[in-house]
Amino acid sequence: MTVHTSQGMTLEAPQRVWVIDEHLAWDNLIYLAVGRVEYLSQLIRVEGPPLPPEIEEAKNKKAIERSLRPFISGKLVGYMDQDKKKGREFDLSVDYILTLKDSQKNKCELCLNEMKWEYEYIL
Repeated sequence: MTVHTSQGMTLEAPQRVWVIDEHLAWDNLIYLAVGRVEYLSQLIRVEGPPLPPEIEEAKNKKAIERSLRPFISGKLVGYMDQDKKKGREFDLSVDYILTLKDSQKNKCELCLNEMKWEYEYIL
């Protein structure tokens, strides 16, 4: 059974709970698994085999996109406000920017410099 389907159960010692941690971080499961056992020593973490490189790359790409979305969104809101004040049409979206990022291989189309997605303010 999964940790989720064991809702409401408490497994008594010496029974053990094996948490197979292939694609989720341990901390995502721990709050559920801890509530299913009497003693923490009953929890055993089993790591699955490494993911194939193409799946690992896709997973990393999604994580990068997830971290960039708030930054891009904030920038687009600012640009949208500027365009609205000047009576210009604005039709950019976060998804469109991420598509450009991929299609241009994270480089500026004009100068071919690598795009910077985060920057530091100098005070």
